[in-house]
Amino acid sequence: MFQDAEANEEIHAQLKRFLCALPVCGTPLDSLDMSIRSLCKEPAHQDAVLTALWDGVVHPRPVVRSAAASLFVATVGSSSEDVVATRVVPALVTLSSDPDL
Repeated sequence: MFQDAEANEEIHAQLKRFLCALPVCGTPLDSLDMSIRSLCKEPAHQDAVLTALWDGVVHPRPVVRSAAASLFVATVGSSSEDVVATRVVPALVTLSSDPDL
């Protein structure tokens, strides 16, 4: 259990790092999108992924918030209805009211 928590902390930290850096540099998000899709297939990692993406939703840079929106969409196919309703939809609703996007 400790290893899972440690792994999820590392997943969260790395995803957040790339989510914030790639859009600012103008780098394509394809590899990050594929990583998120893969990680979301493992229920043990979904929370770490969704938490990192939420960090992107509340980021001060619009380009990062925009990237978070597209990457949240990538989680829908491998997330349960409950996760979509409680984590994905609120993030997308928050972003839909963002005047900078």
